[in-house]
Amino acid sequence: MFSIAFYAGILGLALLLVSFFLDAYDMVSEQSNVEWVLNIAGSALLIWYAYAIRSIPFVVLESAWLLVACIRLLKKKI
Repeated sequence: MFSIAFYAGILGLALLLVSFFLDAYDMVSEQSNVEWVLNIAGSALLIWYAYAIRSIPFVVLESAWLLVACIRLLKKKI
């Protein structure tokens, strides 16, 4: 049986991949926030998973990803 954190990690991974493909194939407009919201949600879930498996490098990586996505989203709003 897998933990809730494991499933959170799978969902976070899926959200980041969807965001990546949407961007790579220009499936969302420049004005859309969908890509950044997916990045934020995916990163947050992956931070939870990384913490649960005690992977500090993964926590740091995803925290940086989350920070960049949040800053980018805030800059688009301003």
